[in-house]
Amino acid sequence: MLAATVAPLRAADSGESPIAAPSRIGEDDFVINPASRRFLVAAAGLLLAAACTQTAPGTSPTGDVDASFVVDGQSVAIADGNAYVVASDGSLVFIKELYTPGEAQAAFRVSRNAVLRVGEDGKWYDVPDRLEMDFEDAKGVRDLIGLERGWTNFTLQSPAAPTVPDYVALFKRILADGAGFEDNRVEPSEENFHRGAASLRTYAVAGTDAVPVSKASLSSILVHAVEGDTVDLSAWYFIEQGMPVGLMDLESSFIDQGPGMRVLADQTGRLRVELKWGDKPTYRSEAILPVGRWTQLRLRILLSAAQSGTIELWVDNELVIDATGQTLPLGDTILDRFEIGTTANNDLGPVIMFVDDVRIETKRVRTP
Repeated sequence: MLAATVAPLRAADSGESPIAAPSRIGEDDFVINPASRRFLVAAAGLLLAAACTQTAPGTSPTGDVDASFVVDGQSVAIADGNAYVVASDGSLVFIKELYTPGEAQAAFRVSRNAVLRVGEDGKWYDVPDRLEMDFEDAKGVRDLIGLERGWTNFTLQSPAAPTVPDYVALFKRILADGAGFEDNRVEPSEENFHRGAASLRTYAVAGTDAVPVSKASLSSILVHAVEGDTVDLSAWYFIEQGMPVGLMDLESSFIDQGPGMRVLADQTGRLRVELKWGDKPTYRSEAILPVGRWTQLRLRILLSAAQSGTIELWVDNELVIDATGQTLPLGDTILDRFEIGTTANNDLGPVIMFVDDVRIETKRVRTP
């Protein structure tokens, strides 16, 4: 399986536009990557790190076990940033590297007054507590990417662009060269909107046996949320055709497969919230996401790697999930990427969906 690792922000230079790794592939794999043009202001983006084979660092961790859980009947332990199978004799057998300990923490500076994220140029960029995004006055998707609007990437994974290199190359062609879309699309539209005169239109073809997950989404890495923080996310949705599987994700770009919290729907539109990690704690509702009208989804989560997190989901101001449980993969995980749109589609048919009036706000637990 290919995997992409998100690198720090970098400022634009006189050469190639900064690019960022799109979100991960393998939406339902074991556990548990944005390409953008040069910004006209001091821009920032993410750089794709090519997938590589991991070399086993040994069969036993050097530090304590950070987490353990059961996946498909198999006990798994996480230690030193690696995943291990727990053998019958209690020994730990290396599976794969999930993350580099300390890498996420080194990418940020956190104080009482500000959160900053480092760029590849060594400069530090502000990560606001609150982002409000609309899609007004944008002629195309290239107009949406940049610090001014807060979006840093879009992902168009599909049968026409099935692998990370494929959809990164497509991203670069669209953003840097002005190329057209292939099958999936994500773009501002005046065809339908909740407020103002434009929204985000996403079109995602159905997945296939070879490419089971199709995506047409927009994302931002101007996010920093940790244990004890409360994150409030909301957006308005209008489903014209089909039913998306994924609608909204808050995840860690520093960990393989991008674990985090996500809002999902089944084929009937029934909504649930899931922590994509380990045995995938899931918080279900009886609410159905309607087709053919604007609907607001609002998710508020208190982040906790223990069972003390809280999950609240509202549909048009009606509270449909009010639960407690695990909402963060590990105690030191930083959730740094927010994704909106058709974050996943299955093989049941294409999805046409509009998104508008997007907001994310973090109430932080800050260091002195």
